[in-house]
Amino acid sequence: MPSLEVAALTNVGLVRKINEDAILIGEELISEREYGPERFTLPDHKSLLIVADGMGGHRDGALASRTALSAILQISPSGTELWEWENAIHFANDAIYSAMDCAPSSRGMGTTIAGIAVGKKDIVHFNVGDSRVYRHSRGGLIRLSHDDVPLGTGLKTKRLSHQITQSLGGRAARVAIRPHVGTTSTLDLEEALLICSDGLTDMVEEKVVSSTIEEEPKLERCVRRLLRLALDAGGRDNISIIVARLTA
Repeated sequence: MPSLEVAALTNVGLVRKINEDAILIGEELISEREYGPERFTLPDHKSLLIVADGMGGHRDGALASRTALSAILQISPSGTELWEWENAIHFANDAIYSAMDCAPSSRGMGTTIAGIAVGKKDIVHFNVGDSRVYRHSRGGLIRLSHDDVPLGTGLKTKRLSHQITQSLGGRAARVAIRPHVGTTSTLDLEEALLICSDGLTDMVEEKVVSSTIEEEPKLERCVRRLLRLALDAGGRDNISIIVARLTA
């Protein structure tokens, strides 16, 4: 029976003092520490992979990312109906604002979120903020997520990181969000999924990420190489990376 092979890591980077990212692999939530690369084998028809990039400074960002993933894990839908996942993301957003009500010193904390839920017939992908979901297919990256960031002006239009236009939490008072939720077909054996925080994509060009996934079939070595590329480029942010492939 096919299974989903997954490798994941999260790293503080070279500049930040605290890791505010969190990752969810199946039912395992990893937060506030360096982790991996670790390898997992998950059912190909029921797998949940999420990256959350916390904002707010110090442990507030870590609290936000952990709260969001805990909320989604609490009510994680069993299927791939888009409305169920939209509701789950709204529930996570509400959970962060509720946490702020309980801890006023954390007011304004927030997090991005990006992830996939694998079903029997398709894969749901979702995000809010600028963490990303990619499908690697036939030698190229296909971005499934949508960056919630303003674009720069001038001839070289470039996204302005750390100026996201929506997030889970992130404001002093509750603000409505519009999650990006869609579906893609199940993986072929030669394809891969990548979920990552902007600690990778702000540091490493997509074509380099793509060639690394293409060249490295061993998942743990693949995520380790991607981490090294981000660190060698400056490692200015926390870095979280999940790569998954289907195996026969």
